[in-house]
Amino acid sequence: MKGLGPKTIGIAVFVWHCLFSGSLFAQESSHPNLGEEFELAVHQTAQITAEKISVTFQEVLEDSRCPVDVTCIWAGLAEVSLRVAVSGHERELRLSTSPPENSAVFENYTFWLIRVRPVPRANQNIDSSAYFVTVRVSRETETALGDTGDRYWGQRFFPGSTTSFMIERSEE
Repeated sequence: MKGLGPKTIGIAVFVWHCLFSGSLFAQESSHPNLGEEFELAVHQTAQITAEKISVTFQEVLEDSRCPVDVTCIWAGLAEVSLRVAVSGHERELRLSTSPPENSAVFENYTFWLIRVRPVPRANQNIDSSAYFVTVRVSRETETALGDTGDRYWGQRFFPGSTTSFMIERSEE
């Protein structure tokens, strides 16, 4: 009877690790609170349990950000896809690092893209699985709208911040 060779032992250790750590089959889930920033790897999901919200980082759709070691005339942007669910209602959100596309409202919650990493470097490609996003989810609590005749204005009030906007009315 022969002994177990190094190759057989290596395969057995790998299989045991995969079965008991779950690393091949699922990404670890995080559990932030509403209003807290949290980071997700590609295909990782965060659960805001008290609000019945889940956020999954699907992929980076575009990354044209200027490399940190290059001088550019435009900062560029990164666009990502998030799969969000609120109380069973799902939607894909496409968020960008360039405001105002860095946030979207769904089911009375605002989903904010805070940052995308790693930052690009000249002559280095970023593997699609190496990205991380920082996200924050807040409850939209109130919206005020107005019409001054020549423009529309509005404010959205969130816990800890206010976003204002104005739209000029055009003559047609």
